[in-house]
Amino acid sequence: MEHSAKERGERHRNGGSEGLISRLVTVDLVLTMSQRLHLLAELNEFDSRTLNEVSIQVLNRWAKRIETEGLSVSLDSIAENALLSFSLPDNADQLANIGELANIGDRLIDSAAQIESLLCTERMTQSLRTMVLPELENAANSGNPRPWGETAKEITGLANGTHAARKLQRFCGQLLIWDNPPQGSAYRKLLSDGADCKAPALPERLRAKLKERFLREKKFLRSSPRK
Repeated sequence: MEHSAKERGERHRNGGSEGLISRLVTVDLVLTMSQRLHLLAELNEFDSRTLNEVSIQVLNRWAKRIETEGLSVSLDSIAENALLSFSLPDNADQLANIGELANIGDRLIDSAAQIESLLCTERMTQSLRTMVLPELENAANSGNPRPWGETAKEITGLANGTHAARKLQRFCGQLLIWDNPPQGSAYRKLLSDGADCKAPALPERLRAKLKERFLREKKFLRSSPRK
């Protein structure tokens, strides 16, 4: 039996490899996990002390990851969902392998990190949209409009007018999706006209802001790892 409960209990008594016990590991969690494991036929041969020690070690492994990665997910949630998955009928051939329970929890922590990243990105986008859209709308309503061709070269940094216009056209389409300006706003109309090849003249202030956005997105794409 790989990584048996007895072997993990011995590792815990000898100090194990996880170091100090995290404060996230509570008596309630250890008791709940050890009792849930004891109810499994494949593990009820082990005494409560061994299962308690195994539970502490597995919970501490997850807790250390949560703390190290700065995640907001609770250890309670990881433990509850890991135990649920571990005890499912289609996982019956793994019930004697406590290492699989630890791996399930690790995968759940990976998922939690992805979810947290998505939520943070969405909240940041909403926050930026709330703060930035009024500025962009004011810029779209400002004066001193400049020709589309000249603006395209300035924003994209391309010398070829045709290539610059096409790139700015695509960028206007992307901004329509990212910023989602309110219907009827001047900013939305200029972006829509730009994306629809109507070559609108863009106010000087708006041109400066779009150039800043374009360069920031370009830098972000260059710094992002290729998959």
